[in-house]
Amino acid sequence: MHKLLSVEVIPTDESMVELIPTSLAVVAVILIGTALLAMTVGDLRAAGFSFLCASLVIYFRETRYGEGQP
Repeated sequence: MHKLLSVEVIPTDESMVELIPTSLAVVAVILIGTALLAMTVGDLRAAGFSFLCASLVIYFRETRYGEGQP
């Protein structure tokens, strides 16, 4: 009989993508996209606030969940 479906066990310790740092990176990308969109429309206050928030999210991600951190 042929094997139609092969199930592979994925280790959960180091090969899995970490949810919180990945989510923070996605939030930072969305904030930067929002800032660029606000700049093109001419709303510089919203663009500056979005860039500031993106910078804080990136800082928080790198200091709290940087490489070597638990």
